[in-house]
Amino acid sequence: MTFNSANAYQYTLSIALQNDKLSYSIIDLDTKKSVEDKAFTLLSFKKEELTKLLDSPVFKNDYKTISLTVSSNRQTLIPISIFNASKPTDIFALNHQAPFDDIDYNRIPELDIVTIYEIPLWIKQLFVVKIPRIKIIHTSTALLKGIFNVPQFSSRIHIFWQNNGFYLVLTSKNKINYFNLFQSNHISDLVYHLLFILEQKELNLKDFEIKMYGVNNNWNQLKELSKLLNHKIKVDFRKEKAENFILTSQVLCV
Repeated sequence: MTFNSANAYQYTLSIALQNDKLSYSIIDLDTKKSVEDKAFTLLSFKKEELTKLLDSPVFKNDYKTISLTVSSNRQTLIPISIFNASKPTDIFALNHQAPFDDIDYNRIPELDIVTIYEIPLWIKQLFVVKIPRIKIIHTSTALLKGIFNVPQFSSRIHIFWQNNGFYLVLTSKNKINYFNLFQSNHISDLVYHLLFILEQKELNLKDFEIKMYGVNNNWNQLKELSKLLNHKIKVDFRKEKAENFILTSQVLCV
């Protein structure tokens, strides 16, 4: 079946917003594969620029579900038990300094955790006005949903690379052993933080499988990273599991 505006109700629209780009993927819910995707470079990251992009016809169709991931830097993960006993703003204030913008959260029941994050109010208002049915999700929520969509019994290091930072996640026995977002786009910083974390936890790199997302097999720094770590880095050849991992994982959040 070929996608068109008339049968859009059989597809889902996933949108991802980062500081330097806005990307989307139209996903067939039966195959979980993208039938159309595109990325727009953001020159100013301002309301006027995003408003023009959202006026594109692709965002006007009547999809079955529509979601947006926002990659805000200030976020935290907490157990649901703590979240239920406190206010999101109070918990957020323990980890981040004021002033705060709009505070929102996403539950991840299968991991018994909640993502609490800051999102600029103008972004939230813009997307809700332009696409009223949209569900807003933090990037970390989609990332963890995607990672744990398959069993994580063996020890793995998961790296989600963005142009302005990277997420580092350690998993084993179907649990999160470490999670953090680092504000750097230098391979040397990734290597330093990863090796430091393993040293502090008294873990050996050779015992881990390393999986990378947000890039493809032709990423020009892949060989450099593998050489510096002296370790094979796995990048899936399928676009949905590689550079579009976050967009595809959003289907699990709606």
